[in-house]
Amino acid sequence: MHKYISNKYVPLKIANAENITIENVEERDLEEIIQLDAAAFGDQRGQFLMTRINQAEQSLVARNEQGEKVGFGLSILGSENLLIGPIVAADSITAIRLIHELARLHTGNLRIDVPANTIDHIKESLQQSGFKKVRTPELMINNADQMPQRSGQLYAIAAQIFG
Repeated sequence: MHKYISNKYVPLKIANAENITIENVEERDLEEIIQLDAAAFGDQRGQFLMTRINQAEQSLVARNEQGEKVGFGLSILGSENLLIGPIVAADSITAIRLIHELARLHTGNLRIDVPANTIDHIKESLQQSGFKKVRTPELMINNADQMPQRSGQLYAIAAQIFG
């Protein structure tokens, strides 16, 4: 896990090579978002995700040209930072675009916690946009011997306590 903080976000110009559209989450999107999250996270956590969506400052969904959902992202306003996550995306470009859309209008501090298996795909973009790595906290699991099987599409977690 890699914890990144930004006290001044620098917007990036991001190509839209895949013709992905990013829109606000609507109720009709929720079931597919829960399915995307389950594949990326490795477990069903629909109730948790619904709670986070209700708490969110912004909830975004990414769609491809055919209208299929290929990612989503949330931002949660905390006392010190706007927490960006979870970010689930079919590829790193979509993940970066979701992060950008969630961060670009916020004027305060930002935080994002990125899993070790996806950091190499987005680290450069995070650093170019003003994020600095501040910690690499230990990863702990509860009531299991190993991490659940994940799809490699989880680019930011909801929070260190929740995963």
